[in-house]
Amino acid sequence: MLTSWRYVDSETPVIAGKHIDTERGVTQWQNKRPREADQGQRTFNVVDAGIATSASALRVRTYYAQALILFNVYGAPLSFGPYLEYYHTTTLPTTPLWSLSLIVAIQIFSIFAVPYPIWMIYHQWPNRRRIMIFTSVLAVVGAQGSLIFCKSHLELMLLQGLLLGSGLGALLTLGTLFLGSHYRFNLPMTSWISAIGGFAGALVYTTIGWLFLRRDQWKAANAANLGISIATLLTAFFLAKHSEKGNMQLDVEAPQSLKSIFIENGALWFVVGYVLVFFGLFIWPIYVLLILSHAPALYWPDSGGWTLVAMFGSALISSPISANERFRKHVPPVESFSAACLFAGASIIAPAWVPQFWFSVGWGAGYGFALGAILTLHINVVAIFHPLGIVWHPDMPVRGALMMALGGLSAAAGLVTVAVLLENKENGTKIAAVLTMVCMMFGGTMIAGIWWWRYKGFL
Repeated sequence: MLTSWRYVDSETPVIAGKHIDTERGVTQWQNKRPREADQGQRTFNVVDAGIATSASALRVRTYYAQALILFNVYGAPLSFGPYLEYYHTTTLPTTPLWSLSLIVAIQIFSIFAVPYPIWMIYHQWPNRRRIMIFTSVLAVVGAQGSLIFCKSHLELMLLQGLLLGSGLGALLTLGTLFLGSHYRFNLPMTSWISAIGGFAGALVYTTIGWLFLRRDQWKAANAANLGISIATLLTAFFLAKHSEKGNMQLDVEAPQSLKSIFIENGALWFVVGYVLVFFGLFIWPIYVLLILSHAPALYWPDSGGWTLVAMFGSALISSPISANERFRKHVPPVESFSAACLFAGASIIAPAWVPQFWFSVGWGAGYGFALGAILTLHINVVAIFHPLGIVWHPDMPVRGALMMALGGLSAAAGLVTVAVLLENKENGTKIAAVLTMVCMMFGGTMIAGIWWWRYKGFL
């Protein structure tokens, strides 16, 4: 049954008209008789009227700050395709592709692995949150600026991979916490707010790399990226405002046993499905330009550039749709997420067998539509699978951070694996496409299946 969670004067939460005790942030109310029309899903649809109409000035400022943060957090890894093609063909042609893929693999793993320690630091020293976010901005800006002067493989792994990824991961966490403070740290809900900014960043950074690197203007490309990073992240730093009402602090606790996350009520199957989805999630955006510019396609790299533009332009449309309140009432997050995974897997396989320009652009747009929904909803989906079936529990940040770390590790492994296949197998493109398709479609099916089994009463 879909149940609204709203706030009365931003103080007392109400579920279905009943006031709830949230002294520890735990909602004990559970729905026992879901409506049949809702297919038995106990999704708690979080609604705050301030999102649409009467949001406070500080909250609105933090919306924009989070959008600018995500502009960089998702924009950097998703725009790596032109850089990978440039490294492989121009600056580091003797370096194995799998070794070059480590740059973006380390970056993505760092983005998704850093949230766990950042949660803990934020919880222990909440009064130093402004220092934390400013330090993270300096790390990102410093990494972008240093790239202007380096081209060696080791330097790229340390700067573009580790330092940039860690800074972006910290900003992702802090931005979500700053925004979450306006909603009593209901992080599952705030995770999808302003997600559209990430795909705008992917589109802008990809266009910059595409336009400059095709002319071998490496320094100009990184100088442009540096300028955009400074402008967006400093603006975000001054816009982001933590809620001061009630001296809000994050109430965090670890699950009773970390092992229990993987064994409770069929959760292991969800974890496996989630990891499989992330294994293939970033492969197509990062490798499509390289695939289309090499045999058997042998198109000019501009073809891959247009595919990426179509992909991220499509994601700009699907991200706000998947987060829209009315849409989520009719198609809840788990169903949207699973359907997007299935469609993304299907979108990958066709261009691998028919590597033609317009075919790749069309299927790229389709993949982008699925990508927008997946990256917008993935944290929300993790929270929905909480074994207590409640809106919020203090162990949700830890659960979410651990799942993100597993997802980042799986994504990094997927990128390196595909690089090995592309470089060492005669039909490497087709093998990689099939592997990616199977992982994403099987992962999406597992998530949908375990959700159906759990709430149909079989588990």
